[in-house]
Amino acid sequence: ELRKIEPHADVDINYVAVKDNRYVIVISTQRENRAPYLYDNGTFMRNQSTTSKMPQAEYEQLLINRRSTINWDGLTTNNCTINDLDRKLIQRVIGDAIQAGRVIGLTPKPAVEQILRKLNLLVGDKLTNAAVVLFCKDEDKQFTQSEIKLARFLGTDKSEFLDSKIYRGNVFELYDRAMIFLGNHLPVAAKIEEGNLLRVETPAIPHKVLREAVVNALCHRNYSMQSGSISIAIYDDRVEIISAGRLPSDIKLSDLTKSHESHPRNKLIAHVFYLCCMIERWGRGTRDIVKICEKSGNPRPRFEESTGTFSVIFPLKNRLRPFAYAQ
Repeated sequence: ELRKIEPHADVDINYVAVKDNRYVIVISTQRENRAPYLYDNGTFMRNQSTTSKMPQAEYEQLLINRRSTINWDGLTTNNCTINDLDRKLIQRVIGDAIQAGRVIGLTPKPAVEQILRKLNLLVGDKLTNAAVVLFCKDEDKQFTQSEIKLARFLGTDKSEFLDSKIYRGNVFELYDRAMIFLGNHLPVAAKIEEGNLLRVETPAIPHKVLREAVVNALCHRNYSMQSGSISIAIYDDRVEIISAGRLPSDIKLSDLTKSHESHPRNKLIAHVFYLCCMIERWGRGTRDIVKICEKSGNPRPRFEESTGTFSVIFPLKNRLRPFAYAQ
């Protein structure tokens, strides 16, 4: 059976005596960065207590990881040029970064090419995939996986739509689309408190929590999965934000609610998000999500992994009722 494993794995076998001439066979091995392994010409994956066939896209991604230390967002496998990028967006983002004191070494009013080289988004005369995901303004030249699916369902399953939209664009456009959709479909309770002339507004889910979850999905998802996307689904009892790609192998679900190191899958994209203050570098985003929900009296969010996806699920304090949404 061990000879059916490819590539070869160094395995130690020990026999531990128990009683009545019986033994426990202990098979152990050390973690190595040689995944994926084949067993009898098949690939398998473990999800909690279940073993299942590994999807082809995930297998191919593991092969890419084994063959190269270059992240997908650092590759130049696109057909875009600088003219396909949104120059005003680039200038705005770098302006925010300069104002925040997070970038130095640029001349006043730097040219777009200078900015791209400073951010390692231009290799020779070729744009990195990160540059396309971040700033491409041409939908036809944008990656097909740079897509977001938005839906409001009636009830607690996907049997009936109240609203559904699909957008393709750069991450800043997709972020704006997602936040507008969430704002249109999630109610905000308002009341007047004694001694306070201003209305006190309480959103169904705190805005900062939704912002953090959407930004994390856009920043950390697996863009090398061409069939992947980000999905935001609003049900009567919950909101689900689902992104393509499971967690990196060195991060477990249990790590997300405690202090943990940050291991961005898309280093160039994450760096730009950091520079314009959309994320921090300390791996605390998911902890902040939990803390803010608890402080505001919202149910504790759940983090889940499924075949090829990672999800953040926000249960709602009060069920939603259908009403006429702004379009």
